[in-house]
Amino acid sequence: YSFLNYWGIRFLTRVNNAITIIKFLVPLLTGVLLITHSFHIENFSSDTSSFFSSDLSNICSAVVQAGIFYSFYGFSTVATFSSELNNPKRNIPLALVSSIGLCLIIYLILQIAFIGSIPPNFIKAGWDQLQFNSPFAELLILVNLNIFSLILYADAAISPSGTALIYSGSAARILTGMSLDRQMPSFLSTINPAFNFSHRSLLLCTIISLLILMLFKTWQSIIIMITAVQLIACLAIPIAFTKLRLTQAQKTRSFTLWAGEWISPVVYCFLTYLVINAGSDALLKSFVINWTFFLIYAITHYQGDVAKIIKAILSTGSLIAYMLITLALAYLLEIQMMPPFYYWSLVLICTLSLFFLMIHQKNYHIQTPPST
Repeated sequence: YSFLNYWGIRFLTRVNNAITIIKFLVPLLTGVLLITHSFHIENFSSDTSSFFSSDLSNICSAVVQAGIFYSFYGFSTVATFSSELNNPKRNIPLALVSSIGLCLIIYLILQIAFIGSIPPNFIKAGWDQLQFNSPFAELLILVNLNIFSLILYADAAISPSGTALIYSGSAARILTGMSLDRQMPSFLSTINPAFNFSHRSLLLCTIISLLILMLFKTWQSIIIMITAVQLIACLAIPIAFTKLRLTQAQKTRSFTLWAGEWISPVVYCFLTYLVINAGSDALLKSFVINWTFFLIYAITHYQGDVAKIIKAILSTGSLIAYMLITLALAYLLEIQMMPPFYYWSLVLICTLSLFFLMIHQKNYHIQTPPST
């Protein structure tokens, strides 16, 4: 994946286009085949009380821990490649909307196909009694579509390559951008003029990727940890939006979000709820990673000035509180030592209090050197 990124976005696009076609066609064909070959409409009207009785916590746990949030979050990489795109003003919004929309359509088709294709006798005991290790591949075998199940197993190796290619490239470009803004060491900002891309950033990302593979033993453990990091990154959006509305209320903006003051805290609360459902182990690891890179940023940005680094840490006091409190809430959810009403009341109080603290976080106005 790193070698394929080495030659820049043009070569990467050619390879990724081929993978993307496979990535779209195989899931769609799987859904269509299941719907046309074995579909039981009565599955949608059967006694599904055991399926729908799952509480919100179980649903959100699945969103975080089964890779659903990770899949949809892929749209964020579009902006990362913006400096190398033709006509970014048109192509970025188009790519953002289409990537989310197409992902949603494929998920819905597959979900409908899966529910409808399960033999009715398999769900007599309830949906929660289904035991599949590879749900769609095993379901294809169950309905005598054995040949296509082999294609699905092969696709399980091919399709993730598209994600790996794009994430390898976007991570390297993020590091380069941070280096240009004095948030990472300056040697990462050296651009290869032939490819308009930093090979040094790509090399560092490759090393970090190899370390992650050595530290985590399963795909799911990696996905949960990465999703927790992504969720924390997403929290910056409603916080920054609300903060700017408070501090720069009179500023003329080219785009204004209707009811943004109300939407932002709702989005923030939902993101926090997902963060809690990532689990204490994943949160602890993601927090360690976040603060390791924060210290690298602070040392780099303030050129080793201890007084300024301390002020930078003090300026993020509310974020430290956020991480510690959500970690405690995640642990309480796991051990279930509190009645649900009291627990969720505590979550709501803590979440809103942290939101207030973060938008009113004191900034120590550190004088920083100008960017080059």
